[in-house]
Amino acid sequence: MEIKKIHKEKKGYFFSLDAFIALIIILGFILFIKPQNTQTSQISEVQTDFLNVLSKIKIGELNNTYSHSLINGGTITNLNQSVLEQIGEFYASSDPRAETLTSSILNQLNLAENIGLYFNNMEISSSSQIPIGESRNIWTSRQIISGINNNINSSKGYSSRAFLISGSNIKYFYFGGYVGDGNITLNLGEQVTSAKIEASFSGTFSLSVNNNTPTAYVPSSEAPIEIALNQGFVSGNNYLYFTSPENIYIAGGFVKVIYNYSEHLQSQNKYFFPGIQGLINIYDSFYVPGTLNEMEIFLHYNSDYNLFLNIGNTSVYNGNGTNQELTISNSQLNNLLNYATMNDKTIPFRLGLENVSHIVNSSLNADVFSVTDLSGSMASSCSGANFWCCWTHGGCNSQYNCNYCSGTWEDKIGLAKQANNAFIDAVIDGGENNKVGLVGYSSQAQLSKYHALSRNKTSLKNKVASWTARGSTCICCGINLGVDRINIESNESNFRSLVVMSDGQANVECSRQGTDDASQDAIQAACDAAEQGIKVYSVGFGSDADIATLQEIASCGQGSFYYGDINDLIEIYEEIAQEIINATYTEQTIIGDEINTILYPDSYIYVSYNKTIPYGIIITAETPEFGSSRVGNFTFPQDATQYEAKVISYSGAKWTSKADVYNNISGWQTFFDLSAYGATYTELGDPYVIHIPISKTIKGENKVNISLGLNPNNLTDGSQYNKIIYSVIKNVSSFSPIVASAEGCQWTIEFEDQTNETMKIPADYNGTSICSYTSDEISYNNNDAIDYAIYKLLVLLDLNSNGRVETKFNEDDLQIDSTEINGIPFVWETEAQARAWR
Repeated sequence: MEIKKIHKEKKGYFFSLDAFIALIIILGFILFIKPQNTQTSQISEVQTDFLNVLSKIKIGELNNTYSHSLINGGTITNLNQSVLEQIGEFYASSDPRAETLTSSILNQLNLAENIGLYFNNMEISSSSQIPIGESRNIWTSRQIISGINNNINSSKGYSSRAFLISGSNIKYFYFGGYVGDGNITLNLGEQVTSAKIEASFSGTFSLSVNNNTPTAYVPSSEAPIEIALNQGFVSGNNYLYFTSPENIYIAGGFVKVIYNYSEHLQSQNKYFFPGIQGLINIYDSFYVPGTLNEMEIFLHYNSDYNLFLNIGNTSVYNGNGTNQELTISNSQLNNLLNYATMNDKTIPFRLGLENVSHIVNSSLNADVFSVTDLSGSMASSCSGANFWCCWTHGGCNSQYNCNYCSGTWEDKIGLAKQANNAFIDAVIDGGENNKVGLVGYSSQAQLSKYHALSRNKTSLKNKVASWTARGSTCICCGINLGVDRINIESNESNFRSLVVMSDGQANVECSRQGTDDASQDAIQAACDAAEQGIKVYSVGFGSDADIATLQEIASCGQGSFYYGDINDLIEIYEEIAQEIINATYTEQTIIGDEINTILYPDSYIYVSYNKTIPYGIIITAETPEFGSSRVGNFTFPQDATQYEAKVISYSGAKWTSKADVYNNISGWQTFFDLSAYGATYTELGDPYVIHIPISKTIKGENKVNISLGLNPNNLTDGSQYNKIIYSVIKNVSSFSPIVASAEGCQWTIEFEDQTNETMKIPADYNGTSICSYTSDEISYNNNDAIDYAIYKLLVLLDLNSNGRVETKFNEDDLQIDSTEINGIPFVWETEAQARAWR
């Protein structure tokens, strides 16, 4: 294979050299020779040769009538620069002679092939039989060229400065960890241009903007739904209406709203309650961004039942009334709350109806049997070792001898034992009454390889250590024994499950199922277990596992299927243990019959605080979801002022209990702990958004971890759908170097909401040049001072460098200053491309 590769490369090299010499002859002596026969393999080289020749022949040596006229007329004075550099200098000065000179050369060559010269993707000139847009194949060669325009008679340069004088204001409205139950209304305010919703809903709902025709949505039971809204907004107040025939609730979410005005940063904040018609039931939080000076709460509601409001663990209101409007003053709140403990903190609050609506959370006990394949294929083995070496070293039946004889040791049984030990630890540690049992199976499921449900880790692990591998694979035997024992040893009120692992094919049948097929017997055994309320998870281990059968086992057993190689097994068992622990949590929302209360969306919590407000424009970005790692990352750029960071938490049936932030200077630091307000979480708010104190972050990379729980002593990882929303303040302006022109361009700019805007910059630009800054393409003329300055400005506004600009603006929000500079040489650089096509 290597010899063939070398021969192929040599063939291309010799052809390229021949073509290169031919082009030198053509350019040096201007022999008008038109190739008579060109093969497809040749055209893939001609563009390279063409570019090489242009870059090696000096402009003074070129035998070309047009170039001679430019030399004789004093236009070309540096005869030692290459032809390509001379064309580039014309291009950098926006001189049309770049095209004329290139066309003159191509016309003299009179090639039969389609070929063209391009600078920065802009065609200078081409010679073709068909347009490049109609070609089937394109071959491109590239070269970077640069220089200094030092012709004093013609060197006129331009420099531009671009800066944002204002930008559209972006605000986030956050729903709490639980908002309901009923129809929900949100007031977005005036001059809204667009909005994006991301939230977790309890069921099917309809959404209307300003009471226009509603749209129905069927959200996923797991992932939050995302909805983009770009129509139906008015200049006055704008409302979102979430309605459903049955009471719905929102289990965390936000609305990102873009306004067509800018707003100065202020040292005050007003949290507006969402409107609710049904049963008032909110678990949420608000944030004090600095030193708290004043607070005020306004409640507007209808309720025959007592409405209560707890801030932290302190009751600040309890009462009822029809069309009740009341203000809790700063003096009242100052007497009830300790303001000094609220500075720079996320404060949970709970608003609900007394003795009517509350959430009862409980945790089931988990009883689970690990059903492990102990057939002969699970035995440790050595592969690839030297035969004679193994013959003299005990058959390579140990890892040491196997490695000594250059073999690969595979310890399946050893890894299965480690995975079971990790599973035992995880399940038992995950709940104070959780139990694990063990079933080992091969040709049958023997009681000698069985351990009853237990919390005794030592006894369980001793049984695992005693396992050996031999015999056939009776998967249905293992499942049946697990079902029999869990029915005897476990209570039906507990969460009961089996975890069935196999590395091979089922090859022993079970008369209990009687399908006359070993695989079908295994699947039917899982179905039988599910009918008895026992969930069956399955694990495929290694390349020989019967994936199809194991998937059917999990499907009929109403569990999950996992697959991995040898190195994945321990992690898989830990993940299954966590899934079982999560499944033991239950939630019940108790709702009174025929209760209709109203909370109006003009209700609010107002805070005034002391905080230094930096000068500049605020830019906000969102990170991707945390994903399977359950840890978020965000980076504060070095050239900006850190302003704000917050993590959003989809807590589901649990509470957002704890939040930690990490950087490489301070390590992990806790910045939120719900248990500081009490251990009875049902009485506390559930924050969906938790602000990260800037003092605990650094410029550079930071990490965030969220923990959920029903109480302070039982914590689990946060949701994979969590993300971080962070803001910086920049004095956003950019400068261009001195370049050849300052005309401008028609830009296509993509914003973070994935909308594109086309704008002329400057606003009076009437040319045809096209520039873009999008996630798909970034293109501009770096020899145009305005284009270059705008590009640098967009880079500053693209906080996470994904080709989308966070701060929305239009032509009126931009200021362009251009300066003409005469008699000063300027530097130019561009990418030259020679393209051939068919």
